[in-house]
This record gives sequence, structure tokens and C-alpha cells, in this order.
Amino acid sequence: MHHILKKQLSQLALDKDTLPSGEEQWHTFLQEVELTYAEADEGLSTPKCSGDISGGLEQHDVTERKVSEQKFATLASFPDENDQPVLRIDNQGVVEYSNTAAIDILKIWDVNVGDRVNGELAETIKRVYVKKAQESHEFVVGDKTYMLRFVPVHKSGYVNIYGSDHTVQKLFEHDLIAARDLAEESSKSKSQFLAMMSHEIRTPMNGVMGMTELLLHSKLGDTQKHYANNIMKSAHVLLRIIDDVLDISKIEANKLVLETAEFNLSNLMQEIESSFGATLDGENLQLQIILSPDLPRTIIGDSGRLRQILVNIIGNAVKFTKEGEIKVSVSEVAGAAEDVNLHVEVLDTGIGMDEETCSRIFASFSQADQSTTRIYGGTGLGLAIVKRLVSMMDGDIGVISELGKGSCFWFDLKLQRVSMGASVAYMHDADHDSCANDVCQNSVKENKKQEDQSSTAGMKVLLAEDNLMNQEVAMYMLEDLGCQVDVVSNGLEALNAIKANKYSMVLMDCRMPEMDGYEATRCIRKFEHESGCVTPVLIVALTANAMLSDIDECKKAGMDEFISKPFSISDLRSVVNF
Repeated sequence: MHHILKKQLSQLALDKDTLPSGEEQWHTFLQEVELTYAEADEGLSTPKCSGDISGGLEQHDVTERKVSEQKFATLASFPDENDQPVLRIDNQGVVEYSNTAAIDILKIWDVNVGDRVNGELAETIKRVYVKKAQESHEFVVGDKTYMLRFVPVHKSGYVNIYGSDHTVQKLFEHDLIAARDLAEESSKSKSQFLAMMSHEIRTPMNGVMGMTELLLHSKLGDTQKHYANNIMKSAHVLLRIIDDVLDISKIEANKLVLETAEFNLSNLMQEIESSFGATLDGENLQLQIILSPDLPRTIIGDSGRLRQILVNIIGNAVKFTKEGEIKVSVSEVAGAAEDVNLHVEVLDTGIGMDEETCSRIFASFSQADQSTTRIYGGTGLGLAIVKRLVSMMDGDIGVISELGKGSCFWFDLKLQRVSMGASVAYMHDADHDSCANDVCQNSVKENKKQEDQSSTAGMKVLLAEDNLMNQEVAMYMLEDLGCQVDVVSNGLEALNAIKANKYSMVLMDCRMPEMDGYEATRCIRKFEHESGCVTPVLIVALTANAMLSDIDECKKAGMDEFISKPFSISDLRSVVNF
């Protein structure tokens, strides 16, 4: 029989065999028992007096007190049953309580219950109590990591410490950090591989294309010139494939970064049109570029990547159009005042595509079919790169085509507006809707002729290049421009030459033995500063890496300009006249 029930029966002079009699006695008895149990459940700690059920003598209810004490003992044991650390330290730094789970922490602190803590822990207790602000600190015990939360109880004059086991969380964080480091290392390896491949491929290409250009500048018979021109055309095709492969690799490795700079849209379109002049020469195909008259003259964006997008799309149109015309239209659509929302359409009268081909034309390595690959060639990377670039520039691209009737590729780009200045006046009237190819070619040749007559005779140039073939290419090209050239094979030799001679310009290869171009440039700039040089020498980087990070490194080292390999006489001329 329950001890509470037994007590109530004894107060009525009853036992388990003698039950209450009468309805009223039963009712009173049950109420009293219910009240007793309710008070026991609530854990009342204040002793109460209760009379007998019949309303007789009141006496101290020892049973109720025992029940309350039992309940209190149960509650008091709750922290000790907790598998997480719980401690209490008063505002003087004395440990008042520790559950079993916190014993190991006390051992590390070298204190027991009743001892005063010291050092950094004592400062933490004091700070938390005075500021009335909670703090959390990580604490390692053996192979476990705990997060200890210090909670001030100001009215009672102590600080409670609640611990939680963060071991699994710390292991997870460690794994995440390891995974991140591995990903960063992998990304770094990809970048290094791309830089190495770019250098190793572009360096011999510079020799091939440079020597061919020098050959074309020499006295050749018609047959020899024809051979040399074919070599140059093939080299340009190979270079474009190399660039495509490197670009798609950079995009997939998230290493392709867009530049932001002002550029003249009209000039860009003229340059693109001129670049196709030789390709279209003698063909029954016209290239027409039309710019809307309300376009701003200067805009902000990555002109190099915009050029790449246009050259890829126009190049495809040229490749798949035997005769007729290719029409490029550039206009601006409405948008925010600070934006220039370009809409570009490239319409051709070529072979066209069916709906199924259109749906996959922007996928990597995609061609219309195997016969297309055989007849027209190509890697199928050009349009895949174009789509990625347009997406990176927050734009959209698409195609409308019908088999046998031509195609219309379009794309939208959001660029930045420089000002509300004058609009371009290029090819917007009926008489100048397009720049006829022969006129363009004559204009280009005339400009080149004028550039060749620039005063570069006698300019003293230092060439720092370790590759013998590229030494010859650059030296002969510079001499062809009338420059006097000294050649060295590494950065240390370049530094010594600068200290001993006066040069107008240094062509500095970035990758060389003993001392690379970056370190050599830093040393040259330091020497100029220490020697009080008034006019620092112009240093132009020769780099086979066209990645933005390499260009930034050139600038940080103190270089003024850079030329990407393979370079041409025209590229050298532009920096000689810089």
C-alpha cells in the first residue's frame, strides 16, 4: 500500500481492511488524498498541517514533507544525470557545484568543489558577472571539445557554466576545412596547369607565326608568298583552336575574369570588320555592320570578350555562308539610365539549321552532324564559349534558323554607360550602310603604311628573352622597325645591362632562368629610384599567359605594358610608339 494512502487511513483509525463508511466520509477522504498527491507532484517544500478527514486535530504532515524532500532530491539530481558539463562558480571565483560530467574539466583547471579558480578563468567569471553578459568559450578535454557558456545569475551572486559537446561539430568543421583546402589546391593546380600550357603552346607558336610574318616581309616570288600566306592562315586557325581550348578550360575552372574598362564601340566594330577583310577578299560574300545612331560612343565593359563573342559568331556565319551577305546589327534597348543594354543580331544567308540542331548548338563540342565536321571543320567549342561569356556578362543568347535559309544569332548584354555624350555616327546613313571590303582593306593598308613611317629609327631597345627562336623573331621585327636591339637571356643580365646602358624600352619576357621578368623589373625600378632616375625606362612584358592574374602581376611588378605571344610586327609597333 502507498505510504501516503496508508497515512490517511491511519488518521481515520482505518487500515486496508477497514474502509470509510458513508458518502460524506468517502468524499472527504478522496479529496484529501487527491490534494496530497497534487502537492507531492508540485514538489511543495513547505510543510503543511492537515487535520484528519473528519475535521479533527490538525497535525504536522510529515508525509507531505518527505514527499517534497523526495521531489527536491529528484530535481537536485537532474544536473548530475546530465551527460553535459554543468558548474556553478560564485562571484568570488569559488566553485560551488559540479556535476559528474564536469569532473574532467575541474581536473584540467586543477580545482575541486570549494576551491577558488584563478588565472584567465577567474578573469572570465569576474567579467561575465560584472558586465551581466553571457560569453561562450571553446575548451578541449582530451579528445573532446566543449563549448562552455558562462551565464551570470546576478541576483544570486554566481555564474552558471553550461557545457555542450562540440566534438562531432569540430570534426565536421575540420573535414570541411580540409575539403576547402583540397578544392583550393586543386583550383591552384588547374591555374598553374593552364598557365604552363598557355606558355608552352604559345611560345613555339610565336616562333612559327613570327618567322612567317618576317618571311612575308621579305622579297618572295608569287609561289613562295602563296606558301607563306597559307602557313600564316593555318597558324591563325591553330591559334584560334588553342585559344578556344584554353578559354573553355579557364571558364570551367572559374579562372576567367572579365575586365571593366572604357572602349569605343564604333572603333571596335570597325576593327572586327577589317579583320574579316582578307577572309572575304575574292569571295561572293558581303559583310555589313550597322550601328544604331542613338548608341553612345563610349561604353564600359570587357571589349576583348565582346570582340571574341562577335568574331566567333561572325566567323561561323562566314564559314557556313558561301554567298550572299552577313548583316550585323547593333542597337540599344530601353533599360536603366546607367546601363547600356546592347542588342546584337548576326543574320546570314547560309545553310541554316533544323530545330533539333538549334537546341544543342551552344553545347561544348557540338556540330550539326558528322558531315558538318568533315566539310566545315571546327572543334564545336566556339559557340559554347560564346554562351558562357554572354552568361558571365549577365546577358542572354539565342538563335533562329531554318534549314537552307540561313540563321540569325542574337544576344543581349548589359554594359555600363560612361556619359550621355555624342552618339556614334558610323554607318547609319544610306550611302554608308556598310564599309565595302576593298575600301576597308585599302584603309587598313594606308594606316599600316603611315605607321611604318613612324619615327622609330635609332631607338635603343633591350630584349630580355631566353628562347632562341623568339629572340630572333623579336630582334628581326624590331630591326625592321628601325630599332637598335641588345639581347640578353635572363633577368639578371637585363638588370646589369640597364645599369650599364641607356635604353628607351625593355621587352621583358616573364619566364626566364636565374631571374624572371617580374623580379628583374622590380630590381630595375628599385635601381632607378635609388639612382634618382628622372625618366624610368619603358618596360613591356612579353607573356604567353593572357590571364588577368598574369596581367595584374605584370602591373604590380612595375611593367608599363604587355604583349601576349604570339605577337606581330604591328603589336611591337604599337608599344614602340607608346
